[in-house]
Amino acid sequence: VRSFFIGPVTFQPSEVSKLAMIVVLAAYFERFEIRKGRHVLGSLALVLVAMALVLRQPDLSTALLLGAIWAGMAFTAGLRLPHVALLSVFAAPMLAFMLSADVLEQYQLRRVLAWLDPSIDPGGIGFQNLHTLIAVGSGGVGGVGFARGLQSQGGWLPLMHTDNIFALVAEELGFVGGAVLLLLLGFVVLRVLRAAAASRDRLGALLCVGVAVYLLGQIAVNVGVVLQLLPVTGVSLPFVSYGGSSLVTALGAIGLVQAVLLRRPSLTFGER
Repeated sequence: VRSFFIGPVTFQPSEVSKLAMIVVLAAYFERFEIRKGRHVLGSLALVLVAMALVLRQPDLSTALLLGAIWAGMAFTAGLRLPHVALLSVFAAPMLAFMLSADVLEQYQLRRVLAWLDPSIDPGGIGFQNLHTLIAVGSGGVGGVGFARGLQSQGGWLPLMHTDNIFALVAEELGFVGGAVLLLLLGFVVLRVLRAAAASRDRLGALLCVGVAVYLLGQIAVNVGVVLQLLPVTGVSLPFVSYGGSSLVTALGAIGLVQAVLLRRPSLTFGER
């Protein structure tokens, strides 16, 4: 089950799992030395359990994002190159298995086929692929104007307020508007990384790196799907897509970064 309904509120546990995994891994890497093989395996066990549970929903994109969060935080914690090489040997067949027909649902396989050739089913599984590209292409450099997009305002763009919000921006505000939005989101990620550098302890730095990887991964996948660089998958654009569990999780992640910044050393007089 991907969502729980609590009265009028829809709750997606997979979204909260990203934030929870950042906290758990930060605490683990802060306590245990990642340069030791048994602690590498211990941290992997934590994330693989979470990935397996998310895959059962099924939610492949979130499962892969959890893996990316582990990788970014593990490298920051000091993962050794021999361990990287050894993990790469096992990661390749594991990733191939996750993307195989034995694990993927039929609709996920059809999404991959539609990504490779949207014309195979333009009125069905390829509908979103075609119309997001039309929306982005229609925007040109300066866009067609606010609330004047034929694809977005005409009802041809599915999930306009959530997964395809970037296509709406690209159509109505053009390349310039899309670039400005990405620059703003990139600025947020850079500020999170700056908070990691300013952290007074290892735990705070790891928390900030985890948040940066989470935000960057969400942005890359969402925009990649809209531009047809990746198969269609349900990933929201942080702080831009319409509310829900995703927005709460993103704001909670920024709250973690703010907590880290509150603990940084204060400046003294005459210090730059």
